[in-house]
Amino acid sequence: MKGTMVVVIVVLFIVPMVLSGIGGSFLGSVAGTDAASVNGETITRAELRREVFMQKQRMLSQGNVDPTSDRLKDENLQQPVLEQLTRRTALVVSASDAGMAAPDELVAKEIAKTEEFFTDGKFDQDKFRSLIANVGYTPATYQKAIARELVLDQKGNGLRQTSFITDSEVEQLVALLYQKRSFFTVEIPKADLEKDIVVDQQEIAAHYEANQNDFKEPESVSVKYIELSVDALMEGVEVAPEDVKAVFEKELSSVNYSPEFEIAHILIEDGDSAEEKINTVKTQLAEGAAFDELAKSYSDDAGSKDEGGVLGVLSDGFPEEFSVAVAPMKEGEISSAVKTDSGTHFIKVLKKTVPEPPTFDSRKLALENQLKRVQAEDIYVESLELLGDLTYSANDLNAAAEELNIVVQDSASFNRFSGEGIATDTKVREAAFEDDVLNQGHNSAVLELSNQRALVLRKLNHEPEHVKDLAEVQADIEKTLVAEKLRTLLAEKAQNFIDGADTVELAEKTSKELGYDYARHDDAKRTDPVASFTAREKAFILPAPEENSIEFSSDSDEKGNYVIVGLLSVKKGIADGVEKAQLQALKFQSVNQLYTSEMASYQKQITDSADVKVF
Repeated sequence: MKGTMVVVIVVLFIVPMVLSGIGGSFLGSVAGTDAASVNGETITRAELRREVFMQKQRMLSQGNVDPTSDRLKDENLQQPVLEQLTRRTALVVSASDAGMAAPDELVAKEIAKTEEFFTDGKFDQDKFRSLIANVGYTPATYQKAIARELVLDQKGNGLRQTSFITDSEVEQLVALLYQKRSFFTVEIPKADLEKDIVVDQQEIAAHYEANQNDFKEPESVSVKYIELSVDALMEGVEVAPEDVKAVFEKELSSVNYSPEFEIAHILIEDGDSAEEKINTVKTQLAEGAAFDELAKSYSDDAGSKDEGGVLGVLSDGFPEEFSVAVAPMKEGEISSAVKTDSGTHFIKVLKKTVPEPPTFDSRKLALENQLKRVQAEDIYVESLELLGDLTYSANDLNAAAEELNIVVQDSASFNRFSGEGIATDTKVREAAFEDDVLNQGHNSAVLELSNQRALVLRKLNHEPEHVKDLAEVQADIEKTLVAEKLRTLLAEKAQNFIDGADTVELAEKTSKELGYDYARHDDAKRTDPVASFTAREKAFILPAPEENSIEFSSDSDEKGNYVIVGLLSVKKGIADGVEKAQLQALKFQSVNQLYTSEMASYQKQITDSADVKVF
């Protein structure tokens, strides 16, 4: 269930993000009016805000976007995210209209087996509720989201099962992919030529003058700064042991340590033969029949019967009747018939676990840090205002640093577009290059990099854009010119060789005379470990040669030597010569590609015909 896992994985990012303030604006407003409707199904502004927030986390988790980038601003994400939501909703509505739905038990099972909600290898109700709440879900709305994912998966699986490839198409693929080609390679070594290449100072100077833009050093600046952060303030905070003990007692009383049940069931759906099946199951259970075998034979729950009826850990997603029936049961015990909207269930407790409350020693350090952070956050808020007052109009940062007991630090040089340390933050770079700081020499305003970290900076050094001195880049230019000359010489020698090699015999003879490495490869397949990767790739790109002729190609290889490839013949692949497992893999891959194409066409058809209204 890829879609569901995306939801869960994103949720995992929420806790640290919210703690650092990134998610605050979302969490403060989870209600709202409709943002759009698709075939009568509404998309609320709360859903849109949630998806925008989660898209930010996905982008941040990839690690290639600046947290302060404009790309992460709500106004820049809302439109593409809303388009994604409308497309997805159109697909869900279409599937629902076709009668597709996800049973409550299947949804509950999917949630219960999600490892991101586990603690010590077991489903943790409190962790589940906490994590989903961080992105504005209740158990009910999260179950609905999972149900939608299951419906989409069901539709996708249906399309996948109708995708197929004919034997004729497989033969065509085999003919291409399992070709055998005969070719020879000639390697012209660079070493003998490279050592004789000379680049004089005049050539270096000419290249330098003609390519000034390549040697420009962008405008850069370094700054002095003082940084205020909750993490740093925590180091100076002390907490009383009795306060830590009090928090532990409160935590202990607020956590539910009720038993946890791992369950399996046999579902008999309502119908004409339901009573007969129920009595049969009752009788066989009374006679000691294996519960899992009865589930495989009689259960109407397609999602669990093949696994012996196993549902996982009992959670909020299960019908209330389950919880009532299971509560007094012991491990290994089987319930009497339990009636729900889905039908009649026989429930077995596979495992009953009574959680052990944590000891004070195991929680002491975490609770101490928790209390320290609370106090540090209060100090931070007070100090933040003072930081602004002390640095506003000040001629340096020293007085503020002394008052706040923090250290003035120096940054490395950075430019307008990139930097290290604090300069990885866009806010820092923008502030450092503002006229007030760069040219007037004033302190910056307080820069809040997160809700727990801020700094003030002032210019230390400024270096205007300039072209590097020739002496700085001379060695690099010389390497460039040597490489250019070498490639030209190698290409000329390769062309001369090709012009004189009319036959394979002549090619081999000439190679030996010139001291080039010659190798022949007959009936080689694409995946055979022959020649270099570059040579093999060239050999399988070249068009098939005419009879008694050679098709040539040449290029530098991975080591910088020049390789000539002479293609002699091409044989089509034959299915009889391919292992059965490889043929099956080829069919599977081809069907997957076909399914992907058909799914894209289906999605386009559904979304193009949907009645979408944006409010």
